[in-house]
Amino acid sequence: MQALSYLFSPIPGSAFNYATIMYAYAIGLIVIAIALKVFIIVKKEKKAFRRVYKRTPGHFIWIAVALIILTASRTSAVPYLSMRFLLYVTLLVSLFLVGYNIYEFFTTYPEIKKLKKKTKKKKAKKKKYSTKKKKK
Repeated sequence: MQALSYLFSPIPGSAFNYATIMYAYAIGLIVIAIALKVFIIVKKEKKAFRRVYKRTPGHFIWIAVALIILTASRTSAVPYLSMRFLLYVTLLVSLFLVGYNIYEFFTTYPEIKKLKKKTKKKKAKKKKYSTKKKKK
């Protein structure tokens, strides 16, 4: 029963020593999201990277904004929004997203990259060997 009251307390207390760490983590997520978005825009020829990480910058920004709001409400003791449960769930979701994107980079991205190279070779062969007669 104490664990439930610890997690779901509407005003969990004023001693929150991890606010700067949480703000730094959220800002780090925003910086990573901006860097990914810039890389996707600049490197248009990397279609496999674009395909795998198309929605990742948006996810990172939304999670970072939620972490900033929950941490700010926790430090200012806003009732019901400053529950530890909400902060922990958001933190776990953000860690899952970061881990999942790292996993995709090492597993899914190389596979899609190989598939894209094969399709480029097939298109090059089709252009090279044409069955149509040339117009004079």
